[in-house]
Amino acid sequence: MLVVLGTIPEKPNFQDDILPILDQSCNSCHNPEKAKGSLVMTSLTALMNGGSSGNIVVPRNSNSSALYLLAAHEKEPHMPPRGQAIEEEQLKLIKIWIDQGLRPTASGEPIKEKIHVALELKTKDFGKPKGPPPMPKNLNLEPFLITERGFTPSAMETSPWSPLIAIACPKQILIYHTETLELQAILPYPEGFAESLAFSKNGSLLLASGGKGGKSGKVVAWDIQSGQRMITLGQEKDSILTTDINPDQSLIAIGGTSKIVKVFDLGSGEVLYDIKKHSEWVTQVAISPDGILMATGDRNGGLHIWEVETGNPFYTLSGHQAEITDLSWRSDGNILLSSSEDGTLHMWEMISGKKVRDWEAHPKGVLSAHFDKKANIISSGRDRKVICWNNNGNEIRTISGFKDIVTESRFSQDGQRLIAADWIGNITVWDPLDGKQYGSLQSNPPSIKKRIRAYELKLSQVQQQVVEERDKTRPLLNTARQIESQVTQNKQKKKDLALRISLLEKSNHTLKIDIQTQAKKLTQITSLINSTISQINKKESEIKQVSAKIGKEKRLLKELELSKKERASTIAALQNSSLQILPKNADKNKSSSQIRITDQISKRRNEINGINLTLADKINFLREITEKEKQLLLQKHDLSNSLSQMKWEKKSVQNLHGTISKNIQAKGKEIDQLQVLSRSTMAQLKILEKKSVSNKQNTKEALALIKKAEKETQSLHYNIKKWKAEKINNQRHKVLATVHEIKDRIELQNRRLTDVENTRNLALQELERKAEQLLNLPNNITKAREEITAKQELFEESITKGNDLEKKQASTIELIKQTEGFKKKDTYEDETISLSNLRRKLSQITSDLKSQKEETTLASTDKKHAEKVLHGLMSQLGNLPAIIKDKKVDYQSALTSLNQINKEISTLQKMEQEKHKQAQALLDDYQQALPKG
Repeated sequence: MLVVLGTIPEKPNFQDDILPILDQSCNSCHNPEKAKGSLVMTSLTALMNGGSSGNIVVPRNSNSSALYLLAAHEKEPHMPPRGQAIEEEQLKLIKIWIDQGLRPTASGEPIKEKIHVALELKTKDFGKPKGPPPMPKNLNLEPFLITERGFTPSAMETSPWSPLIAIACPKQILIYHTETLELQAILPYPEGFAESLAFSKNGSLLLASGGKGGKSGKVVAWDIQSGQRMITLGQEKDSILTTDINPDQSLIAIGGTSKIVKVFDLGSGEVLYDIKKHSEWVTQVAISPDGILMATGDRNGGLHIWEVETGNPFYTLSGHQAEITDLSWRSDGNILLSSSEDGTLHMWEMISGKKVRDWEAHPKGVLSAHFDKKANIISSGRDRKVICWNNNGNEIRTISGFKDIVTESRFSQDGQRLIAADWIGNITVWDPLDGKQYGSLQSNPPSIKKRIRAYELKLSQVQQQVVEERDKTRPLLNTARQIESQVTQNKQKKKDLALRISLLEKSNHTLKIDIQTQAKKLTQITSLINSTISQINKKESEIKQVSAKIGKEKRLLKELELSKKERASTIAALQNSSLQILPKNADKNKSSSQIRITDQISKRRNEINGINLTLADKINFLREITEKEKQLLLQKHDLSNSLSQMKWEKKSVQNLHGTISKNIQAKGKEIDQLQVLSRSTMAQLKILEKKSVSNKQNTKEALALIKKAEKETQSLHYNIKKWKAEKINNQRHKVLATVHEIKDRIELQNRRLTDVENTRNLALQELERKAEQLLNLPNNITKAREEITAKQELFEESITKGNDLEKKQASTIELIKQTEGFKKKDTYEDETISLSNLRRKLSQITSDLKSQKEETTLASTDKKHAEKVLHGLMSQLGNLPAIIKDKKVDYQSALTSLNQINKEISTLQKMEQEKHKQAQALLDDYQQALPKG
């Protein structure tokens, strides 16, 4: 591109003025196919995205833009690295274009700075962020809109990592703590109603899309910690129904009633691409956790999957028969959950785009369905139920009893709580395991002033209740003291009685031990007596037996003596008989009678010998048993003496036993009397203790009421102090809002300042150029006149050459005609050759003539251009003084505006500093006013 002196446009644009320069000098290396240094310069969006070294253009600041600095060789490495450098006039054009705000087209407006340059994440690890999860810090709790009744939350979303839930209400977003159920922040959404909410994957940003139906649509994103509005984009003519942000926070997708899905590049704020596949309103957009795929659903049940970076189609998922009401990705990004007004839930896997599972969840229509981190599912619908499912679609728990259809339901970040909202604005928090309700959240929270007034009124009532309960408690406490005194006396009496009983029982125990000893001794003596009597009896029996034996033996001795005498008599008789027989037979042999008598005598003598032996034995035996009898008699005598002694000892022991028994009986009676007295005391004590228990219970209940009321008082004091602190914080936020307004005004003034500085610089440049032109004008006019003379000479010379060639052409044509005439009369070989040469010559002359005519035309054009330039220079000669005068006026006007704007900026900066101080002071007051603990 050649920029002619004086032809630089006042408002250059990318399409007409900058792109041709880039195509000429840069885009051979920086195009989509090559993209050296990851930099593409073939479109404004690509140029704004920058390359691996960062941004190369900064709107309204060429001195910070690498595109200009490298091309102007003010910064290394010089660009382009090889070939012809960019011309000075082209550099001026690039500089003006940057300083004026990177105008995209001739009719386009200068673009603003990047929406959130610092928001794009460099890491590709989109899991739990390091450090504590992002939580709101000292954000405003004053509602921006209060209505007579609660609204149905138009959207609801829980943070992926923090115990937070965001609830969309008219013109504001409420953020609650899912564990304490306390309000954490109220974010303003003056754009209207938020139709959808989405947290960024790291939980640091909260997005809201919505607007005013049939009028406007916006997407807004806040920093969850500071509450600062980071993004505002979209110029839709209707409310934006759905939005999501990719994990690295470089793209935002929206959908709505236009039936178009738009994907914005957050670097430039421009639409990167749009999708026109849907035939009905786009109701849901959801980007996968890894940022690779995007799911979109519409009011007809259409469901599609796209590549996020390019917008290229990936899958079309057919199955739903009515509006897609929710889309949720499993944490690994491989499974998509979709819900529909047809009452079903579908699960789709992304490897083949096939349906994994589907089931009827809420027959009248599913309105909400989401995965938690463990792939459990929560859904709710028009059947007024919330159902928890496992990842196989099996029901875990159903929570019913809602008063109307359940429009939204979510798990908390850890899956330990379940939050559900119904059509009439009730928001309840449940335990998904046992179905226990923890509490509720307000969809229409009161103002801080109303909160404080309510707490103060309640505090007054509770304090009065404390006074009344204390008045009721005093008589109970007096009675308790009296009963306690009586109980103490009776306990002492009981203790004294117990001591006396114990001593008596101890004494009795000793006596009983003694009596047991005596009884034992008596038993032993009795046993000995009995044993002795038994022994005496035994001895007497033995004596009798021995006496009987002695008598028997004596009788036997007498009988043996008698038998001996008889046998001796018999022998004597036999001897007499033998003597009588012997004389008669003296000479003869002994007779048989004599032999028989002799045998009988011998027999009797043997018997007598036997008797004598028996008598000797019996006499010895008699002596023995007689001695034994004497010994037995002596033993009996000794035993009788021992028996007499034992009987005396027994009588003594019996006397002592009787005495001890009397003592035991006497002490037993005394113990019985004391026990009766003790039981009476115990009975009285029980009555008193019963009265004490009753009184204590009444006192305990009264004190519990007092304690509860005192605890409630402390809580009310805490809340009053807290909300009074929040009132200070609200004032701080109002001041901060003023600070932001002042910053916006300063930014506006800075932009005006930049524009005016550009205007001044342009005016100065134009002034300098026009002055230079005026200075060089006489010389340029002379050169232009000389150029015209030279062009005129060239033109005339070209005409002369053309005329000469026309003459040659005519004479050659004539010569050819003549030669052809000769040929008809008589043909010669030489003439044939000559004719051929003439024709070639004619062709050459004709070609030269054509070229000469073109040169003549060009010379004529150059001459006219030179005349035009001269005419322009002559016009400038008349106009430049007036133009220079006007440029001086523009320059002076710009200087005046600069001074005025600088003054305004200085004033605003002072105001900003004062407001900053005021906000800091309020922050100190707020932190000081916050209750501790």
